[in-house]
Amino acid sequence: MSVLTKKQILADRTLANLAGVREGTLLSYAELTKATHDYIKKNKLRKGDDFTVRLKPLDEKVVKLVIAKYLEIRRDVKARPTRGAGPDFVFDGEIIETKGGYFNFDRALKQMLDYAPKYKEISFAFPVEAFTAQRIMQLNTLAKVIYKQHSRMLKVICVIPEQPPNTYRVGEHNASTLAYNVAETIGELQIWTYPETEAKAKNYEADRIREIDKLVQAAMMQLTRRAADSRTVTA
Repeated sequence: MSVLTKKQILADRTLANLAGVREGTLLSYAELTKATHDYIKKNKLRKGDDFTVRLKPLDEKVVKLVIAKYLEIRRDVKARPTRGAGPDFVFDGEIIETKGGYFNFDRALKQMLDYAPKYKEISFAFPVEAFTAQRIMQLNTLAKVIYKQHSRMLKVICVIPEQPPNTYRVGEHNASTLAYNVAETIGELQIWTYPETEAKAKNYEADRIREIDKLVQAAMMQLTRRAADSRTVTA
């Protein structure tokens, strides 16, 4: 039985609601991935022309440069991207795999499953526009699989372009609690305080929820800016 089909993930309230099972049920990574796809299809949350967040995607080379600067500021580590196959950053038994705005997410998940038993700490680094509702749930599931199999914590590093140009906000997040934290932060967004006036659209709240990926990215911006280890980087 492969790691993808073995029932090893204990469903908390969030995962149980997603998969339509009782809290405490054991699920496999494959079952949770299918449940995520089914939920997004059922609730019409797939990205399309109406839901695409129009942020200029960051190139992976920029993300690598930002992460190198962040490591120097945050951890006093002078790491440089590796060349060839393998993780992008390797230092002190830790790795960081960086991605740009466009990349094959399924392949990235498999990379982390391969790296997990080889390193003591593993992290993904994405620009904020790479975060979607589906990916948040997949990262949450991946983190639980990696911890169950290898007792490793998966971190996610978010990179936000800011002003002036070539300035970025960087923060780290625990992937196993990211789905919960994003959902809670979405509920705290100021868009829900729109006053009840004639100017307010009839289906205002429903329309905002329908644009779920925009909400996820807005939440990631807030979580990153208020993270304890958040730093501003000029690259």
